Amino acid sequence: GAYQQICMSLPTRSITLKSTGDVISVYQGITDDGNGNGANQGGSIAGRTGVAVWNSGILITRLLDLYAMEEEGFFTDKTVLELGCGTALASVAASKLGASRTIATDGNDEVIRLVKRNLEFN
Repeated sequence: GAYQQICMSLPTRSITLKSTGDVISVYQGITDDGNGNGANQGGSIAGRTGVAVWNSGILITRLLDLYAMEEEGFFTDKTVLELGCGTALASVAASKLGASRTIATDGNDEVIRLVKRNLEFN
């Protein structure tokens, strides 16, 4: 089974960017019928790793925030590409930190629906 923490079954996860004060919230565990009729599934993420915020996603988001704090305008005129974005937490952060363009990609249809929902939410 997949490594799973209790926070991975929460409907949403949030992180505050220290450099801007913005709060980013992302949905987790969405499942739907393919027509956008989604609801939080919660529970197990086994085999569905892209639908939860992992520690690595939080760490990369904090690192992006640190870069923004240490160098003003770090993301100005930059394009950020996130491969295998999962919940798109880091992509949302890059956008809020000033990236001129952010591209979030994933190869799983369920995850892509979740990404769209999270981008609209933020």
